[in-house]
Amino acid sequence: MKITEKYVPNLILSILLVFSLIGTAAAMIAKYYIISEDTFMENVDENNIAELTYNEIEKYFNGSEAYSGIPADVYMSAITKEDIATIINIKISENLSLITNFDKVPMEPISYENLERSISDYFDKFAHENNVEINDDYNNQLKKTIDTAISEVDEFCDVYMLDFMYKKNIIDKAADIYIYIDPIMYIFMGLSVLCIILICGISRKKIRNAFYWISMSLICSSALMLLPTLYVKFSGLAERFIIRNETIYTAITSLISKVLNTMCVTELVMLAVGAVLVILCAVTSKKDEE
Repeated sequence: MKITEKYVPNLILSILLVFSLIGTAAAMIAKYYIISEDTFMENVDENNIAELTYNEIEKYFNGSEAYSGIPADVYMSAITKEDIATIINIKISENLSLITNFDKVPMEPISYENLERSISDYFDKFAHENNVEINDDYNNQLKKTIDTAISEVDEFCDVYMLDFMYKKNIIDKAADIYIYIDPIMYIFMGLSVLCIILICGISRKKIRNAFYWISMSLICSSALMLLPTLYVKFSGLAERFIIRNETIYTAITSLISKVLNTMCVTELVMLAVGAVLVILCAVTSKKDEE
């Protein structure tokens, strides 16, 4: 009768613990990893995204030379791979801060001073050598060329399509959801702690029973998260995105892969902790039998 009385509350608490652990893990991974500047920036470095972006920009300006008449070197001499990496990171930082910071500050424009100067110098030299009159038409064409060049570089550097999401108000919607992540995380965390305390309290006379129920909760929660994570990782779902730009495709799919790897590690750690508790339960049972 005592076993039955303890079995039912332990079963209920262990089931609650399973879902509270899943909620805690999911909220923590989202807050501290998925929506983290470091995660995005590390992915840029690890997959040479800045270099790929630089090559795409160079290819674009080489192609535009045929109809614009402006040598690609006019643009590329004013842009370095380090500049591209800096611009990419600024875009990441500014857009993600709009999600994580409650005091939303409008994004500061990125400086393209060197690019503007290079184009202006080319126009001035061309006008001087060809006796071109510097008038409103000249100035309008200069401004148009600078604006187009900046716009193209800016768009190429939006490797995670964060600017696109900002313009479509997706960033704002994500920020509205993000404000709930801390309460959700602390609620699930508190519920997990409460369940563990209650399980230990019910099983205080036989601590191995507490090890058993907690270990089962850890193993079940990790399995429930690990199975879909492994399916997404090895089924190739992430690689099926239809993105024509190779750099954006590489950036996004590698980021998804990075997140999935972290989720797998987290879930395997939970599984390992559960396995350790099972061993402790078995060891404790043998000692009691002796």
